[in-house]
Formats: sequence, structure tokens, C-alpha cells
Amino acid sequence: MKVLQSLLIILLITGALSAWGAERKKSPTPLVPPEFPQSPFGFTKGDQRRGEMVYQQNGCGSCHMIEGKGGKIGPDLSRIGETRRLPEAYRQHLMSDHRPPVTLFDRDMEDLVAYLQSLKLLR
Repeated sequence: MKVLQSLLIILLITGALSAWGAERKKSPTPLVPPEFPQSPFGFTKGDQRRGEMVYQQNGCGSCHMIEGKGGKIGPDLSRIGETRRLPEAYRQHLMSDHRPPVTLFDRDMEDLVAYLQSLKLLR
């Protein structure tokens, strides 16, 4: 009789725990559109992969180095994404302070900024 009572108690506890677990809902993941690469310092609408192509097609690598590849005239951009700049600050620097000034279509500039923001030690 005690065995039957013990078995019944175990079944009740197991059923209660299963029902409790089924009612719990996972917390929803934050909504970040996949087309906006997330930066701890801001968002950009650009596409990182396309930005890498913009970087290559415009000859940026002839002056700048990324991960040991490229020129040594300009600063190494391997970890430029770790700087505390909002996307607009990247644009301002590229258009105003950069020598020579970078002139690109808006979409290309957004993509290039997204690529530069992605350049971090751990990617």
C-alpha cells in the first residue's frame, strides 16, 4: 500500500511540475531589425557586407590596413568599430576630416559606416 501511495505522490508531483513548466513562457527576444547592425554606440542602416565591397572598390585599402592587409599611409582600421562614435560621427569624419574627403552616394556611405562599425577585436 505504501508503495502505491509513494508512486501516486511521485506521479502527482511530476504532473504538477510538468504543467508548471508548460505555463512558463520564454521572454521575448528584443526586436532589432536584421538589416541594422547593432553597435553599442548607435545604429546604422547600412549593410556590413556591402560596405566591405565599397571599401575595396574605392581603394581604401591602398592607404588603410585591416587585420594586417593594406597600406600603411593611413591609420590601421582593424579595431575602428571600438571607438565611441555614432554613425553620424563616422560620416562627418569621412566627409570633412579625412584626406582626401570621401564622397559617396548615401547608400554606399551607410554601408561603409556599417562595415567600419563592425571592425572590432572580436567579431
